[in-house]
Amino acid sequence: MLILWIGFSNDAIFAFRYGDALFGWVTASVSVFILTILFPVARYGSKTDRWLAGLLAIFPIVVLAASAVLPFFWVPRFRT
Repeated sequence: MLILWIGFSNDAIFAFRYGDALFGWVTASVSVFILTILFPVARYGSKTDRWLAGLLAIFPIVVLAASAVLPFFWVPRFRT
């Protein structure tokens, strides 16, 4: 779901750079939603399920970190 969102919306992670924060917030929200689903599996699942949940959680964590850090490096640019 997260990969489809990033592939569908152009500059979903880097939207803060262009002053359109909606795509960045939606991307971060989708990442949190996926991590919320994977958390009970990682906490209460069997050893194999925990390993798979941890493996699946890597990409949403990276996307969430990028969505959280990029607004601090946002430099306003004028569109021409």
